[in-house]
Amino acid sequence: MSNITIKEIAQISGVSVGTVDRVLHNRGKVKKEKAELVLEICRREGYEPNLLARAMMMRKKNLRVAVIINNPGKNLFSEQVKDGLEAVLKEWKDYNVAFEYFYLYDRGAEEELEYLEQISSDETGYDGLIIKPVNDQRIRTQLADMQNNGMPIVTCTSNLDGFEPLCFVGQNLVKEGRMAANMLLKCIPDIHEVAILSIKKIIFARIQRSDSFTKYLKQARKDICVHKMIEYQETAEEVYAQTLETLQAYPKTEALYAHTRHLGAVHQAVLEQKREKDLVVFSFGSKEYLKEYIQAGKITFAIEETSYGHGYYAGREILNYLLTGNLPEEKNHYIPSNILIEESF
Repeated sequence: MSNITIKEIAQISGVSVGTVDRVLHNRGKVKKEKAELVLEICRREGYEPNLLARAMMMRKKNLRVAVIINNPGKNLFSEQVKDGLEAVLKEWKDYNVAFEYFYLYDRGAEEELEYLEQISSDETGYDGLIIKPVNDQRIRTQLADMQNNGMPIVTCTSNLDGFEPLCFVGQNLVKEGRMAANMLLKCIPDIHEVAILSIKKIIFARIQRSDSFTKYLKQARKDICVHKMIEYQETAEEVYAQTLETLQAYPKTEALYAHTRHLGAVHQAVLEQKREKDLVVFSFGSKEYLKEYIQAGKITFAIEETSYGHGYYAGREILNYLLTGNLPEEKNHYIPSNILIEESF
């Protein structure tokens, strides 16, 4: 077996290291002639990836993985994502690996772009990236450039339309939308109107889930009216105002799809409109957060999202790739979803 490295193969081929990596691991788009050239040089030079040697080399190297997630100090979901990531670091303690966190503070795409530029321009270089991406074309372009230059990227919690990462880790959002719709039809079989209250469309996960929910309902009941998307900024004041406005604008609404971390504000508006007895309210999120609302009857049911698993498996996927060169078994690593009702606790 030859001792030639990927870097040397790239130099001989006249392509980037990232291009060689994509050819060898069969991911991403590479022009046919370039791919054939890289493979021919690998065969000629007798190149074979030695995963054990790679792992031994990585043990001596300080691996740095950048992580972009929501600020855990303001968000239980993100706190649990970080807990999962930290658990992975403990498992890989014999390797010199570190996660360096960049927290999002609700400034949207501009904030995330600043972080990506900072990570890309870091002089010592990052070896990988875990990110909850904002649904913005500029983010998509920046991530594609970073991946083309050889940086493996794992998307966590939300994916990005039109971008193919090393792996996505999170809930099966299409399935969750269908689960919520199916459960709602069991609660109100002859439902005619439902309203969707969700965050502004900067998170692709929210779009995937609500679109799947709507599609399922309309297939099941041709005459149903879905009022969507009533959007809000993620503050209690804005959630309360939008919920109140929604209930006033659509007084015949029988159910409210309320995906927010401010369910208390939703309930306040429901009480003000005297709809607490005849309105089905349901949500999505962590079991710990949803427990009090379900037990108190403030929401009828919810779909559980296991955020700890998002962080844990995102960390495992990227470290396994960096340390062994093994690609994830699946492009989408889905975390199981569960229906929560009063009897779930």
